[in-house]
Parts: sequence; structure tokens; C-alpha cells
Amino acid sequence: MLLYDFIQSMSKAEKRHFKLYAQTGKKSPPKYVKLFDLINQQEAYDEQATRENGFKSDDKNLLMEKLLDSAHVMQLHKSADNELRLLLDYFSILEKKNHWKLLGKYIKKAKQLAKENERFDVLLDILKCEQRLAYKTAKIDFGKRMGELVEEKKEVLAQLNDEMQYYDLSGLIEAVLLRDRQLSKPENRAKFNRLMSSPLLRQDTKPLSQKAMIDYCYIKSLYHKDRMEYEQTYQYYELIIEVLENNPFLFHIRAPAYGGFM
Repeated sequence: MLLYDFIQSMSKAEKRHFKLYAQTGKKSPPKYVKLFDLINQQEAYDEQATRENGFKSDDKNLLMEKLLDSAHVMQLHKSADNELRLLLDYFSILEKKNHWKLLGKYIKKAKQLAKENERFDVLLDILKCEQRLAYKTAKIDFGKRMGELVEEKKEVLAQLNDEMQYYDLSGLIEAVLLRDRQLSKPENRAKFNRLMSSPLLRQDTKPLSQKAMIDYCYIKSLYHKDRMEYEQTYQYYELIIEVLENNPFLFHIRAPAYGGFM
């Protein structure tokens, strides 16, 4: 049962936070908290006990939503993605209320966070909001400021496109190897060689982001491993480790996928 499995996967801290979050401002525990307590105490999910205590499908659905809400609140400010989502919500509120000076402050904060974490997709949304801010507030040199923002968007688009190209190339190569790790079938060998001849892997090509650099190094390590050039293979492994160590925000994004090869 999905709800039971989710509750069992929660840590003690997450369960404690949920109970506090759910009961804030309430005189007595809501019905869904009672359902949580019932399921949390079960060693195996007991649907009959759930029904006998008066809980229905709607109660279980509501509990699942509340558990996710609690997890979301608990994670706020603990990850760049969550904080950026929160800041984008602030943008919408401040724009509707015409608080342009305060909006500028939060745009600056969001831009820095997005750049530090290479969230180019979010950065595009931030820049579009900054363009609207410039339209509302820039009295002098409006054209110059808009031109700067347009150029900044072009640069971010190039970085995002570059990142996706390396990511997609890595995925296509891995798909071939998952089907035929030894490349024993001629058609798989031909596809592998064709992918490895991508212009993205030329010696004079440099990835535009650290995320793309990890995918580039991973692909190159597969190339040299296939050719039994183990010294070069481990050189690229070391480069991946170096990039991850210098950019901790990347670890949860890229490291798990490559852990089995390093």
C-alpha cells in the first residue's frame, strides 16, 4: 500500500515534524493525524483495521497530501531547488502588489542562487521577471538595460542547451550499453561508435557548465574503457570526482548515476 510504504520510509524527525505541522493552531488532532497514528503503528498494512476505524479512501488521499505538504515545508531552504521555487512565488506576489524595489532585492538573491547551482532553466524565468521589472522602473537607459538582459538570456540559453546536449548524449550511449554491455552485436557497436563521434566530444570543444563537464568526462571514460585504455579512463574518473568535490551542489544530481563506474 503506497501510503503505508511512504510512512514507513519517513525518519523519526520527519514524523515528528508532520505531527507538529498538522496540529499547529488546532485544539485537537485532525482526523488524518489519527489515521497516520493508526498506520504508523502497524507492522504490516491492515486495510480491515483502517475501515473498522472509520477511515475511507478520501481520508487516505488527504493524509498523503498532508504528508507531502509537511515534507515540502521541512525541506524549504534546505535545497536550492526548494528555495528557488519559494523565491519565484515571492516574485508573483510582489509583482501583483507593485512592490518593485522589494522585487528587485529578491531577484538579485534568486539570480545568485540559480547561478551558483547552475539552474539555467530557472534563471531564464528570473531574467524574464527582471525584464518586466526594468520595464516598470527603468527611467533612464531603459534600452541599454534591456539589451544587457537579452544578451544575458542568450548566454543562459546557450548554457542550458549545451547541458542538455551532453546529458542526452550520455543517456543515448548508456541505453546502448544497457542492452549490450560488451557491444557484441554489430548494430550496437555501430551505434556506439556513431554516438562517440559526436562533435560534442572533439578535443577543441569545452562544456559550458560543470554539469555538462561531468557528462563529458563520463562519456570520455566510456570511450577509453571500451578501447581498454585504462589510464585515460581513470583520468576522466578523477576529473569527475574533482568536479563533484569542487561543486557539492552537483553531487545529488550526477554522482548516483555514475557511482557504479568509479
